Amino acid sequence: EEKKELAKIEKFFLNREKEIKNINNQYLKDLAEKFYKEIANFLKAEKESLRERFGWELKELVEKEGKTIKGQYPDLKIGFLTLEINFDRNFANLYWGNKLEMIKRKIPLQPPLIIRSLQEFYRSLRPGEFNPQLFAQQLLSAYLKKETEKVFLIDLLPEIAFALQGKEFRENPNRRNFREYPRYRFSYDLYQLKNSGLREVAGYTFSFAVATFDQTLEKRKALWVPINEEGEGVYYSTVTFKHILPKET
Repeated sequence: EEKKELAKIEKFFLNREKEIKNINNQYLKDLAEKFYKEIANFLKAEKESLRERFGWELKELVEKEGKTIKGQYPDLKIGFLTLEINFDRNFANLYWGNKLEMIKRKIPLQPPLIIRSLQEFYRSLRPGEFNPQLFAQQLLSAYLKKETEKVFLIDLLPEIAFALQGKEFRENPNRRNFREYPRYRFSYDLYQLKNSGLREVAGYTFSFAVATFDQTLEKRKALWVPINEEGEGVYYSTVTFKHILPKET
């Protein structure tokens, strides 16, 4: 609310600046320009003060959630997420990791509302206990259908999403019964799999290839996956499963 009122004052004085040019008396014109400059500097300082207060309040609320803020305006890192601040339009956008996956648009620039959006996201990100063995098996099943050695991770996403559907969807596959499985959930599950230490499943070992720069420019060829909860991550392109050869006796 304070920012909106400040914008009204700023708009009022911007209109007055145009009128200064029409003053013929040079002394009065110089006086008006000096006065306008002082007001402009004051408004600029007030806007900076608002930004600082916003930042401190947001930092305090984020820390109460057990997380930290890194970076600087407009992009703030909060765990796996990036919060893009737009002070001019008075809203924020929330992204997964590297800003390629949009989570929520146009959150009003009010720290409590931003925190609520963060809470809702993290609840949806961890709907239940993660089973690395089961997830690796789902990856393997989807991989074997492709019949090639190296498979783009994104090409496995539809198969994984279908494998996660419940009995209701299989019996009546409509939107109401569909369990969403967006790219960021796939990314997070891959992070959990790598974090689990599991490296083989059903007689296969698996490995992920780091994406080349060109591959990172195409969403179909690369997927950003976190490497820690501080927002650092790596782009992976393909996955490869290989049979575990029996040891010679």
